[in-house]
Amino acid sequence: MQDEFSYTIDGTRRRCRFARADRPWGHAIDVEILGDDGEPLNHVVFACHPEHPAYDELQAKNTAELTGLAAAQMETGRYEEALAQARQAGFVLLIRLGGPEGHSSG
Repeated sequence: MQDEFSYTIDGTRRRCRFARADRPWGHAIDVEILGDDGEPLNHVVFACHPEHPAYDELQAKNTAELTGLAAAQMETGRYEEALAQARQAGFVLLIRLGGPEGHSSG
């Protein structure tokens, strides 16, 4: 069973599947944003790295808390343009957990 959360942008509800996917350097949450048909539209990774501010604080959080941060970041709408560009290019969007910056990688 995969866990899910949803968020709303401009009145549109988006459903997401997520899984805890820690990296060797820190915690991470892998998120798939699903279309109306349940097929994945985007893959986003929210990651925590030692160079990021509040690294120790984020490392102390459990999966539910990290997922809540990821959902709150998605709900701001600030990543919508980057998500559209990543989707067109077939990229995964990598976003700093607990922060506003996002970077695409193939």
